[in-house]
Amino acid sequence: EAALKLARVLDFLKREQLAGVLIQTSANAEWITGGSCGEGIIIGEIAVIPLLICADGRKYFITGQGKASGLVHDDLRAIGFELKEISWYEDDPGSGCLGAIAQQLTGGGVLGSDKPSAGARFVQDEMAALRVPLTDTEMRKYRWLGKNCGEAMVSVCRLIQSGMTERGLEALLADELLRRAIQPITVEVSADAPVMPASSAFPPGTNKVEKHACARIVARRWGVVVEMTRAVSLGRAADELRRKMVAVAHVNAGFWARTIPDATAGAILQGAIADYAEVEFPDAWRRQPPGGAIGYRERDWVASPGSGRKVQANQTF
Repeated sequence: EAALKLARVLDFLKREQLAGVLIQTSANAEWITGGSCGEGIIIGEIAVIPLLICADGRKYFITGQGKASGLVHDDLRAIGFELKEISWYEDDPGSGCLGAIAQQLTGGGVLGSDKPSAGARFVQDEMAALRVPLTDTEMRKYRWLGKNCGEAMVSVCRLIQSGMTERGLEALLADELLRRAIQPITVEVSADAPVMPASSAFPPGTNKVEKHACARIVARRWGVVVEMTRAVSLGRAADELRRKMVAVAHVNAGFWARTIPDATAGAILQGAIADYAEVEFPDAWRRQPPGGAIGYRERDWVASPGSGRKVQANQTF
């Protein structure tokens, strides 16, 4: 996996005549390392240990003195990254030193960077394109992650009873994911009707389930991201809710059927708009983004009217 990805990056550097690329976002750092450094490399969503890949194949991770220890660094060394230790004052992102150090390591020439950086060409979109298609290893990871997220979600949904709070259910979901070594990014539960008045001093998340609930998670392992939503009804659902669920299933099936290699995002969405009208919810598609490509970020891109972005084989949505 690491060799395939390095080959893609080196081909890109050669094609664009770049001396190297500086990687500073979690999506690209996790992708290029195959997630072998674990979630420990991520500090939030975009702050990572800077990585540098040179056009001649040399690879570095750049970090301040006294920080070059621990499992993350051992894992980076294991996949061929060499430590470039820098002074504490050079390690400050605001110092502007990182670009100069990268230039020094590459021996000069134009650099690419997946974050805006002085003297470097911004290549965020180009790096995102390199993450597709998924490798065989990544597809195995995705299947494991999807299956385990689904099982975690179902196990909690089956516990839901009337009177449970949104916040309590969110805690159960997060716990179930963490027990499976899956990192929760977003965990949301929405109960059907709040029992507290709007002026209540209770914080958000204390609404209680009465008849039904909706749970949503975004979760990550090995850098790859899964998102899913499940609806739960305590007893037979009301007729209007059943009508909406049947409509959702119809529209969702249409999305699946149209998401095939070389189809454009605009065409997929146009078909969905027709499906929404067919099930008598003609304006529902306008209320929120309909989804799109997912991978090492929650959204690599969102389907929008007229979009020419194409579906590729071995890509996730």
